[in-house]
Amino acid sequence: MHHLIKAVLRLFWVLTAGRVRSSRQVEGNAATMNTPEKLWWAYKFYIQPATEPQSGHNIRAYFAEHRFDEGWQQQQEGGSEQNPPLSPTLTLALAGDILPSPNLHTGSATHFFDEIADFYLSADLRYANLESPVVADQPVCWPGENIISPPRMNNSPEVFELIHRQGRGVNVFSTANNHALDQGVEGLMTTLDYLDSQNVVYVGTSRSVAERDDIPVTEVNGVRVAWLSYTFSLNREKLPEGREYLVNLLPLNLPDCDITPIIEQVRHAREQKGAHVVVACLHWSLEYESFPLASLMQLGHRIVEAGVDIIAGNHPHGLQPAERYTYTTPTGQVRSGLITYALGDLVSDTPQLNFSALTGVCRIGLTRFADSDDVTISSVEFKPLYAYRRYDEQGRCTDLRLLDFRRLQQGITENQYSLLLDSRQKKEVRRLTRVLDDLDRRGDGATVPHDDTFPM
Repeated sequence: MHHLIKAVLRLFWVLTAGRVRSSRQVEGNAATMNTPEKLWWAYKFYIQPATEPQSGHNIRAYFAEHRFDEGWQQQQEGGSEQNPPLSPTLTLALAGDILPSPNLHTGSATHFFDEIADFYLSADLRYANLESPVVADQPVCWPGENIISPPRMNNSPEVFELIHRQGRGVNVFSTANNHALDQGVEGLMTTLDYLDSQNVVYVGTSRSVAERDDIPVTEVNGVRVAWLSYTFSLNREKLPEGREYLVNLLPLNLPDCDITPIIEQVRHAREQKGAHVVVACLHWSLEYESFPLASLMQLGHRIVEAGVDIIAGNHPHGLQPAERYTYTTPTGQVRSGLITYALGDLVSDTPQLNFSALTGVCRIGLTRFADSDDVTISSVEFKPLYAYRRYDEQGRCTDLRLLDFRRLQQGITENQYSLLLDSRQKKEVRRLTRVLDDLDRRGDGATVPHDDTFPM
């Protein structure tokens, strides 16, 4: 069956004259896909992700001009007398999607965070997207080898704890995503009860209107960070009439999406919650693509102009570029926002998807000025990662960990890691290096262009 699917998809490539490698304007919603869109989605999953941006919009050139490494090195080495380096008041680390995986278990996760502990786990706030319900009395379900329709995913409390680590791992979760209702409304409620029992911060799904509107705010060293979360899709599920509050749902992938709910929540976060910084966790964009759509970039800009400071984007299951977006308010103030369009998968199990092993973490320093409510993004660093797996003779994963991609790349060049990676994995890292270079992430951490800080 698997080989037949691939044969059909290769014929699809021939019939479309190879145009499947470029992104195109579609919603990417399982509930509204027509047959050609389903074939294109399947081609991206089984054969080749769309590595070329949407044509006619100069998207690659745009991101090349919005580098994340220019100007950062000067500040890192001491700044200048006029612009001294700023010590962060708190640090925030953003990661990607947490999908159920049979490879993540107590026997394989011992070293999962080891190589990124200083970069990710040492941050005060550590965010990731929880891409499935957590329902203990239902079987664990993950993406399978043959995905003809969206899987009804479910995770276990045991796997969740391997990521949460009693608060020492991920401590802020978004729950608004296309799998939020995979176990039905009852499964959503069970998941919320479980998250409450673990005393974690989460946002995006709610039991009531009042709970939805009670925006979570985390305070560290006097800096108050508000969290919002929205998804563009629930796959083929629908919110029950009168209970739309269950999941924050907006058609983010459609041009001219109405962002009034986001505007209202930003206002509430600032005026009622006293937030210094607003982070929007957005489940958007198209799966298995290397660049966002032009309309999505315009949406990101509108959301920043609505008062959001940081956008943590996910859903494509691969890395997409990020940008510092600067604009002038009607009062003449110059503001900037940080948009990460997609950070890949923190945990996944889709080895057939040939760029899912490349992921990343973005670490942000936030500084509050003395005797002031003014807060600025004073540092931004990006670290690309490689999802490493080792299997025993029975095919069971015995070691699952995140490796520093640039360090791994250098080690392969210098004939290191010979005991860690097999020949297939070394070949995969070389191929993913080309993907990373195409995204223009030169990856040793640099990200703030031109100015020393992100004024808000």
